[in-house]
Formats: sequence, C-alpha cells, structure tokens
Amino acid sequence: MKQKISYICIAINFLCLSCLAQAQAQCRVVDPNAKEWIENNREKIAEMTRTEWQELEEGYKWIVFTELSAKQAHDFFRLKIEQVRDSFEWNTEEKAHIDKLYQFFMDNPDLYSKERDDETLAGITEFTEKWVAQAMENLKWTPQLLQGIVMTCEDLLDKKGNVRVTSKIGIEIKELDLNE
Repeated sequence: MKQKISYICIAINFLCLSCLAQAQAQCRVVDPNAKEWIENNREKIAEMTRTEWQELEEGYKWIVFTELSAKQAHDFFRLKIEQVRDSFEWNTEEKAHIDKLYQFFMDNPDLYSKERDDETLAGITEFTEKWVAQAMENLKWTPQLLQGIVMTCEDLLDKKGNVRVTSKIGIEIKELDLNE
C-alpha cells in the first residue's frame, strides 16, 4: 500500500510539472520581488534559455517557469531529459525507460499548452502513472531519483536523484542581472 501511494504521489507531481506549471509554482518558494522582476524583464524571459533559467536564484525559478511559452517549457524539459539520458551510465533497461519518456515529450509538443483538452490530459495521466510504476517496480528507482528526473528542470547530479541548486532558499535577492 505504501509503495502504491508513492507511485500516485510521484505521478501527481510529474503531472503538475508537465501540465500544471502554475499550480506547481504555488508549491515552491517564490521571492517576493519575483513578480516585479518578471514585469520588468518580459523580453528576457521570452528569449530565456534553460541555462539562463538555471542561473536564476531559486526564489525566481518557478514563477519565471510559469511565464515561459509552451514551446520554451517543452524545450527546457526536453533538454533536461537529454541531460539525464546522456550524463550517466544507464543499463539497457534504464536507458530504454528514459528514451520512452523522451519519446513521449517529442510526440507531445503541446504538453505545456494551457489549452489542453480532457482527452490529452487523460493521455498524459495514463502515461505518467505507467511510466512511474514501471520505474519503481521494474527498475527499482527510488522516489528521490524519479523526482530528480521529472520534478525539476535542474540538472540531475547523480543517480540518487540529487539536482543542481543555484542558491540556498532564504537568501535575500536585491537585484538580478542576466547579462553578467
């Protein structure tokens, strides 16, 4: 029962990240100055790369992520999956499973569109539940590894699920300059 609850929690979290970025942002720490920064930097955000996004302070990342276009968000996560796939030695079964996730993203370019219909959302949910269950049951991946793969656009640092973090939460952010 406990394992089934873990599957469901990870599947829901993955669904939040891939489909409901706005809801996901509410679950993250957001710097009080982030909204003002967004208003003053809409052009930068419209052209922002994943690398530039990764350099943002933690308190800015998720609220900025919600402002990305559907194409940008899709590209960010495509690049993340490529990083996961290419940065570690996965066995054949693990690599095939990561490739299945990658193919799902490539087959669904409108994954982050705010205009998804119920059928699309049901397909995403079905894929997510199966993918997470297979990872935990067949590959014995931990919830932490799955979260490191599908819950953030940050680089995966190891096969334990640790991800790159740019700063400690709680640091006061006075000014943010992407041109530095």
